[in-house]
Amino acid sequence: FMAIHNQRGQQAEELAQAYLLQRGYQIRATNWRYKRAEVDIIAQLNNQTVAFVEVRSRKHLQYGHPEETLSPRKKALLAMAAEAWITQTGFIGQIQFDIISITILPHLPPHAWPLKHLPDAFWFYVVATE
Repeated sequence: FMAIHNQRGQQAEELAQAYLLQRGYQIRATNWRYKRAEVDIIAQLNNQTVAFVEVRSRKHLQYGHPEETLSPRKKALLAMAAEAWITQTGFIGQIQFDIISITILPHLPPHAWPLKHLPDAFWFYVVATE
């Protein structure tokens, strides 16, 4: 079961990357880790803006939409990872936290799964440290 779950999650992340690339984003990193935090996709929108993208996927909506499953703790971990990435890369500019929500429909091929992009989905005060 876990293997299929991981495979579907991987397919959802690949779908999200393709979606972002089609819309002019550049993928700077995928599955970027810092301590206990992981950012699914770090994508640059333009010279000024980098999006830290969390990909959420669900097989059914009975427990709510995938984008509603992001806990305050997970948001804080994403913000911590974003700070670390900014510090390590020396990036100067705007950042945003995006969610890409994908509903996995096993009877359809991945490219047909419903995808919802929520740019600037939540706000977090991030300070780049020296």
